[in-house]
Amino acid sequence: MEQTLYLQPLSATSPVTENLPEVDVVVNLGKGVVFLSDDISNSNIMSLRVKGVYSLPEGWSPSPLVSFTIATPKPNPGDNSLVPLSMANGEIKPAGEVDLAQSMRLWKWAELSPATAGLSSLTDHVIESNAIEDESGQISSYDDIDFRRLAESRRPRIVWNSELRTYLTPTLNTALLRQLSRSPIWPVELVRISSSSSGRGKSKEEETTISHHGVAYLDLSSLLYPGVTRVFGAYYVESLNEIELGERTNEVHTKNVMESLYKSGAFGSGKKFAAKRPSTSMRASVVSINSAAETLTSESKVDGHVYKDARTYMLLELELSNPLVPKRPASVIAEK
Repeated sequence: MEQTLYLQPLSATSPVTENLPEVDVVVNLGKGVVFLSDDISNSNIMSLRVKGVYSLPEGWSPSPLVSFTIATPKPNPGDNSLVPLSMANGEIKPAGEVDLAQSMRLWKWAELSPATAGLSSLTDHVIESNAIEDESGQISSYDDIDFRRLAESRRPRIVWNSELRTYLTPTLNTALLRQLSRSPIWPVELVRISSSSSGRGKSKEEETTISHHGVAYLDLSSLLYPGVTRVFGAYYVESLNEIELGERTNEVHTKNVMESLYKSGAFGSGKKFAAKRPSTSMRASVVSINSAAETLTSESKVDGHVYKDARTYMLLELELSNPLVPKRPASVIAEK
């Protein structure tokens, strides 16, 4: 006789008690997650881990009406498709407040379904404390240590402490290698999302304002070295300019990934809106999205240098399960 037992996930915040019952769970899949046509040895898993954004512009403070989204493009197979990998719901934490994942030293899942809401932490992935001078980012010199410590411990910051994973088929894995060979610079974008209501009574409408469109440029050139799988460090956030985006990435990336999220309605309260292409320069623009009218407009309200003036930076990590360039065994090298 088979019996179905419904289990409630244990929240990471639940008190741990002794003598809890244990259940052995076996999961069988009717179909394989990986296609049989895929060559597993040539596929990959790309993990993006974001700790947070630090040294925020002056005047930014915690608010339940403000959140942040980070997005980066998935490797392009060459068909001009642009698939964004995104982390939403970043929140400003006041100075001194410790995030739950940070206190547990465990990364959180960036995307959760209702069924896994209580299992937000990755128990096998610990948030490592890396020495600043060992990082490969833009802010890792001896002169930056005091600035980093002050920004990460005594000033408000946007916190994620989350990990996002995506499976790269052999085609996408080869596409990533090809793209990095053309340009090792990889963009990671950031936007601020503010919610407000207008109107009264039944005519009340929710309006979402997308502003402060920034980008950090990661140098992934080390992934082209044999055996290297991980890049981590702090990277400055700059105001996004699509012309500069193309120039910095040798035309590998010419469109910002947030535009794809605009078109999907990700910022329109679940409704799709008629997306107009943002101006090539996002330095002085605010994108206002009215979910009821389904429109996208631009207003010149934002100082495009707020990130530069504040020295805002992202602290993140990108890791592959397998190196793009395998390391040759010592025996092979010795023969030569």
